[in-house]
Amino acid sequence: MNWIWVALGSAGGGLARYAVAEWMGRLSSGPFPWGTFLVNALGAFLIGLLGAWSMPGGKWMIADAPKHFLIVGVLGGFTTFSAFSFQTFALLQKGDWGLAMANVLGSILTCLALVFAGWWIAIQVNRL
Repeated sequence: MNWIWVALGSAGGGLARYAVAEWMGRLSSGPFPWGTFLVNALGAFLIGLLGAWSMPGGKWMIADAPKHFLIVGVLGGFTTFSAFSFQTFALLQKGDWGLAMANVLGSILTCLALVFAGWWIAIQVNRL
């Protein structure tokens, strides 16, 4: 039954990713993929936060179905490694090596830092 929750969450996450990408496309100009960067950064923070809150001993112990819906479905559908990879490849093809490397390093470092930040915040809340 969890697969239904994952499918529903993925649909919602994918729609949210599309909306953010469209919104960022209207706000920014230039070749840097800000929409993908933003969804991956936000998704990294939220997965760290929800992961720590929903672990054993966390403040937000939830059943498997809502956890699968939110973490695997919504956040899995919201974030995207394939778009990140494709957009980086497109920058490389255009010869924008600096932007491509900024995208790779910036995305990886930002997302790791935000997973840590989300996890750390949730651990602090769990201790309350």
